[in-house]
Amino acid sequence: MNWELVIEFIKNTKLQHQQIFFEDEKGGDIGFFNDGLHADNPKNLNLYQDTDGKHYDDDIMRKAVENVKQTFSPKYNLFLNNCQDFTSSVIREYQKILDKNKFEPIQNYINGV
Repeated sequence: MNWELVIEFIKNTKLQHQQIFFEDEKGGDIGFFNDGLHADNPKNLNLYQDTDGKHYDDDIMRKAVENVKQTFSPKYNLFLNNCQDFTSSVIREYQKILDKNKFEPIQNYINGV
C-alpha cells in the first residue's frame, strides 16, 4: 500500500464541495464536478463559505486555473480526483506562478536581461 497516497487522501478529504471564486470586478467561479469544470448554479452560491481565509490575486488565480486545466484529468472520481484535488492543484500552481514572478527579476539580472 502506498501510504503517501493514503495520507494525501486523508489530508485532502473534506465533507464539502470546494469552488474557486474570483472577487474582482470580472467575478465568476469555477469548480470540478462529476460533469466537468464549470461555474456552479447561482442558486447554490450562498451555500459556500470561505475555507482558508485567504484572498488571492484574481489575475494570477485565473492563470493558475488555465494552467491546471491543461493537465488536470477531466475524469471525476469522488475519492481520487475530485473538487478538492482540483482546488489544491490550482493553489499549488498559483504559488508556482508567484514564486516565478518573485524570482524572475533576479534571474533576469543574473542573465543580463
